Amino acid sequence: MKSNRKTKTIILLILGILFAFSPIFINSPRFTARDRDINSDYNDYDNLKTSALSGKIHIEGNSGWAAFKAAGNCTGSGTYSDPYVIEDLVIDGEGKRDCIYIGNSNVYFVIRNCTLTNAGPDYDNGGIKLDNCINGFLLNNTLSFNLGLQIDGIHLLYSSNITISENILTHNDHGIYLGYSHSNVISENNLSDNYVGMRIYSSYGNTISNNDVSSSHWGGIFIYKSDENDIVENKVFNNGYGIPLLESNNSNISRNSIINSENDGIELIRSNSNLISANIINKTNKNGIELKESCSNNIIKINQIYTTSEFGILLKNTGTFNTLLGNIMDGCGVGLDGSFNQISTHNIDSSNLVNAKPLYYYNNTSGLDTSNFLNAGQIILVNCWDSIIANLGIYRCSRGIAIHFSHKIMISNNIVALNSEEGIYLQNSSENIIIKNIIYRNNIGIKLYDKCNYNNIIDNKVNENRYLGILLYFYCIHNTISNNEANNNIYRGVNLVFSNINIIKENIVIDNGNQGIELEFSDMNDVANNIVERTNGTGIYLVYSDSNQIHNNIVSNNIIGIELYSSDKNKIIYNILFGNNHCILEWECENNTIFGNSCSTYNRFIGFEFGALFFTVLFCIILLILIMEKKKKKF
Repeated sequence: MKSNRKTKTIILLILGILFAFSPIFINSPRFTARDRDINSDYNDYDNLKTSALSGKIHIEGNSGWAAFKAAGNCTGSGTYSDPYVIEDLVIDGEGKRDCIYIGNSNVYFVIRNCTLTNAGPDYDNGGIKLDNCINGFLLNNTLSFNLGLQIDGIHLLYSSNITISENILTHNDHGIYLGYSHSNVISENNLSDNYVGMRIYSSYGNTISNNDVSSSHWGGIFIYKSDENDIVENKVFNNGYGIPLLESNNSNISRNSIINSENDGIELIRSNSNLISANIINKTNKNGIELKESCSNNIIKINQIYTTSEFGILLKNTGTFNTLLGNIMDGCGVGLDGSFNQISTHNIDSSNLVNAKPLYYYNNTSGLDTSNFLNAGQIILVNCWDSIIANLGIYRCSRGIAIHFSHKIMISNNIVALNSEEGIYLQNSSENIIIKNIIYRNNIGIKLYDKCNYNNIIDNKVNENRYLGILLYFYCIHNTISNNEANNNIYRGVNLVFSNINIIKENIVIDNGNQGIELEFSDMNDVANNIVERTNGTGIYLVYSDSNQIHNNIVSNNIIGIELYSSDKNKIIYNILFGNNHCILEWECENNTIFGNSCSTYNRFIGFEFGALFFTVLFCIILLILIMEKKKKKF
């Protein structure tokens, strides 16, 4: 009894302590770059509390400046040598309009050394807003916590010949926004923790240089529908996108340092005739430079690109006649995706280096052999035929060997490893032979994509890839995958998706993650005489796949030996299955033929082990005996 009381006392004491300290745990302040509520209680007003506050400023036209000076609020006379000067003010916008607004002005003016915060609440408000102004200088101001949809640190609309320099802009929607504003200079500013560092919209002829742009949630410097801008020598780091261009032409993006982008370092969408030159791009979670959706006539030269998660330079479904010259890529390479008319027009020469080795790009060429690929860092063929790629070691580029719209290429006896995308990649290419290669630790070992037909993948070792060993994707037919090892791949050894009438035979597929061999939306394939062992899921798996033949395979020590989901009219015959938790399972299937399979322990029709059934029956018998014994004792 005493012990119970003691226990209850200890429990009550612990609960009392937790209750007393609960406000500390519950009400701890938190703030991240994503918390963009303009009513946040965590805004930094320390500077405002230690300085005298000034009222908001609204100046309309040159006469407004004269009246503002007459009231003793500024100095100067509005000329080049004696501009109007607003300086050393601290203004809290109180969430009501702009801190400083100047409209329809063509006199010379300077705004400097001011602290401006909490503009709003309307779209297009800003710490400083200039509307239809020229001849202004915004220097050494601090603009922060102007939050809300397009409430910006500095907002220019229809304004030109404005210099924005040495300002600090933090925790705004856009640090700096230009709309319909031309021939401005934005230099040596520090922009951090804004949703977008800078946004340049429908504005041309601006120079953006020597700025530090960091920790922007969406993008560092965003150029949208704006032509003939110079973006040079900026430090752009820890942003969502580094420097994205959308529908923007004839601009110069040069000598920038772009580091730790969550997406692309530089991205162009529907943008033409731009120069991307001498940038340093490091550690992006996607591509160093990406062009997509109808980008043509761009020049990408002498950039240094390191350690990207996907490609160093990717031209994806893009336009025509882009040029790549003298780029240096380490741990990444070049990717081409798109139609024949797109990717056959690009100019890519061997002055581009991948891991200090030449990138070989050949277009419309036949009869290539080992002499054409000396010391290759990466190989890309477009519309080539009757060629041999052999006895090479290609490592740590994005896509080791890429064959596009080509036929009768033999790829043999190569070691292709540690690539961030595919080891060997074929697009719309037929009658090729991939034989006796060692392919490991790529994202995908071998990938055939988009109408690759009548290819032979024979006697390769395709092991330890991060996603898949061998993949046929999107209407690849009449291919043969035989005598390969596809082992220790993280997800699947061999995978067909939307691919019909292929042969998968005599492969060894062991120790893959989810499935050994998987067919998805793939019909009339022949899967025979394979050894499929020790997957963490299903040995051979069919999903939405009809009229396939799965026969004479040895399938052992998987969770499920053979599994069919919504797959009809398949023949599962003469397979040997042992050591699997379940032998053969069907889900929502019709008219499959399952016959002549050897399954030493399991019954496919009921879907669980005979051993489990035996112990269930034994347990029931024992329980019945105990009940009967209890009744005897009562009597």
